[in-house]
Amino acid sequence: MGPLARRVQELFDSGFDADDMRAYLDGFTVDCEVDALGVRLEGRSQFESLLKVFRAAFSDNKHTLVASVEEGACVAVELVWTATHTGPLTLGGQTIEATGRSLEWTVCEWDWFADGQIARSHIYADQAALLTQLKGEAR
Repeated sequence: MGPLARRVQELFDSGFDADDMRAYLDGFTVDCEVDALGVRLEGRSQFESLLKVFRAAFSDNKHTLVASVEEGACVAVELVWTATHTGPLTLGGQTIEATGRSLEWTVCEWDWFADGQIARSHIYADQAALLTQLKGEAR
């Protein structure tokens, strides 16, 4: 694992997964651009709004980096995210009430760094796989 992938894992470990959103967001530039779940978010405050949706819906979050590729200031990482659905999840105008189900979701992201922070991030995740698990259907 290279230094950028290590930094991404550290941000999850000490920030998002530790329920310290400020520590996680401090790893991103103030004017960061994030493409996630089909939405373009500009700046930390817009990104924080999306993160709050997931923090409210899921507890005991854990992101485990399973693969990475680095070149220059760019890193691509594959992460396995495990969590429990303990609160309402509202996306796209629809709400899924807490199911209490545990989930395991593979997420890939490309991150471009500038001065030690993530300036741009593209997050790819299979939303159908997430919904299938929340509904209790076989994967």
